[in-house]
Amino acid sequence: MRIYINIKIALKSIQNNKVQSLVSILGLGIGLGSIILILMLYMHENSFDRYVPESDQVYRVIHGTNSTTPFILGETAKNDIPSIDGFFRYYQGRKFEIRLAGKDIIEEYRFACADSSSLIY
Repeated sequence: MRIYINIKIALKSIQNNKVQSLVSILGLGIGLGSIILILMLYMHENSFDRYVPESDQVYRVIHGTNSTTPFILGETAKNDIPSIDGFFRYYQGRKFEIRLAGKDIIEEYRFACADSSSLIY
């Protein structure tokens, strides 16, 4: 019964002070929404490469606005820069068609390839 009285008082207060209540509710909503978006961005940014051993030592080379780099770059960088222990090439395609053992063809829209020939664990 006490909760019902408190809710009734709160609703009357909101009706009496409409502008102040609107500003307060919108401010609270915008603040909570901002916090949720920042937390989602933080979680998204920290979710990459956690499966790679020594992930704090892995760097991604970006050329221009995408991650497409010349094929020879990894080997050349390893030979020229002594602090590079190893490298691997990574390619993420937009659409791949994969043929199964029979005649079935599967279309994959988020497919990635990586070579493991020069990975060092």
